[in-house]
Amino acid sequence: SQVGTTVLLKLGTKFLVGESSLSFDSTQAMIEVSNKTSGNDAEFEAGRISRKISFSGVSSMTPSTTKYDFKAAIEAQEAGTPIAFEVTRYTGGTPTAVVGDVKISGNCLIAGVTWDSPDNDKNTFSLDIQVTGNVTIAANA
Repeated sequence: SQVGTTVLLKLGTKFLVGESSLSFDSTQAMIEVSNKTSGNDAEFEAGRISRKISFSGVSSMTPSTTKYDFKAAIEAQEAGTPIAFEVTRYTGGTPTAVVGDVKISGNCLIAGVTWDSPDNDKNTFSLDIQVTGNVTIAANA
C-alpha cells in the first residue's frame, strides 16, 4: 500500500521541514451552456482549473539552508513571487524520489501562513499554496 507520510512537498530547492500532512486539490469550473432548447437536461463545458496545496508541519523558527521553514514561508508570501514546487513520494532520511511514482510540479504562490503555538504541545505551521499557471504531471526517473 502507499502510505501518505512518504509524500513530500519541495518548494524551490528545499523540502518543507517537519511535514505532518499534505493535500493537493485540483478543481475544474463547470460552465453551464444549457438554453431553452436543452429541455430538462443541463449541458456543461469545462472551464479553468484551479489547484491548491495545503501543508501542515512542525514549526521551525530557525532559518535553514536545506529546509523550507516558517521564516522562509513568511518571506515568500511577503515577496509575492512564484516559487517552483514539486509533490511526489520520497524515501530515506535524505529524501530520494521513488522511481516511477507520479510527480506533480509547477509554480505556486504562498496564499496563507499560519503559526500555532498551543500550551504544552509542539509549535506547528501550515501553508495554503495557490498553484499558478500550468502543472506538469510526470513519473520520477
